[in-house]
Amino acid sequence: EAMITSIQASTAGIRIVVCTMIPPPESQDAFVVYGVGQTVKRYKRNRDLWVERVLSQFGGRTASNIHVLSYGSALDTVNNFGSATVAVNARNATTYSQPVTTTGVHPATSGYYQLADTIRSFLKAVES
Repeated sequence: EAMITSIQASTAGIRIVVCTMIPPPESQDAFVVYGVGQTVKRYKRNRDLWVERVLSQFGGRTASNIHVLSYGSALDTVNNFGSATVAVNARNATTYSQPVTTTGVHPATSGYYQLADTIRSFLKAVES
């Protein structure tokens, strides 16, 4: 709140956009990198609590030029996080796509493009 007040005080009429967190990848495998017990379920719960807080504090304030953007809502959480093609096992050369375990909650480049598309669409919608 203090940061927003400070920004608005320095630049009259500026629009502030508060973005929600992106959704996690579909697979629990993407969280292996953290090694601290982070799970898709826990991340989703923490994200839900955070989104509730953002909406309660900043939602409905467009008259004050404060907007909330759920910019991860269009993110493909199955196909736009990192993956690698790996063998089913050491004795079977059949391959499948496995989530890359070093990405955690960070999408692949294609996912970042999806996020950028959402932000651009939002900016075009509020453009005056």
